[in-house]
Amino acid sequence: MGKNHQKFFTLVNVEVSMNLKLYLASLWLPKYIMIRELDRLATATIAGLDNLLENSTKDKFDLNQLKKNDIEGRRGEMASIHNQKVKKLIDVYGYSKGIEIGRRAMYQVGLNLGLDARRRLGVGNTLKDLEFAAKILYKVLGIEFRLETRGEKLFLIVNRCTLADYYTSDTCRVLSAADEGVFHGLSSGANMKFEKRITENEPECMACIKMEGDV
Repeated sequence: MGKNHQKFFTLVNVEVSMNLKLYLASLWLPKYIMIRELDRLATATIAGLDNLLENSTKDKFDLNQLKKNDIEGRRGEMASIHNQKVKKLIDVYGYSKGIEIGRRAMYQVGLNLGLDARRRLGVGNTLKDLEFAAKILYKVLGIEFRLETRGEKLFLIVNRCTLADYYTSDTCRVLSAADEGVFHGLSSGANMKFEKRITENEPECMACIKMEGDV
């Protein structure tokens, strides 16, 4: 076997291994990893909201505020803090501006989280890698989704979201921008925009995904 052939098969094996790693992680994660990643997401998103509020030190988020040891309880604590911060954001800036600047900040937070996850998970440039990586992050949040083509458009459909049990519609509108940023961070060719949300009395969340080159 020539050197070029050996190099080719080495690259193929690496790609298969990486896809397998993403696939397996998308199916199951140990509890300690779930909690560690949830804490990472909570810290980044809540700090992003705190930065907009210019809170005093005593009002800023501290990871010790998340006291539950089970993943579901910890999600609820995080969601409750999100609700408080978004409400205060609206109280300080008014509804329209509060939502606008909140979404802008959360998109940037999500983008950074997506870029970090892409590096740590070794996400490739394929739609399948993007799907597996998103499932890993969403599993931590208690969110189940599928990708579905409707007409000529690709959609992310969320049929189960534990955060929807806690979030107000305003909080969901602000924090969903973080999801949109995450997708772009995971794949620079992917842009996502939510069109429907469970917290707005819809049966499912629906976001349109446009990949680079789509019309």
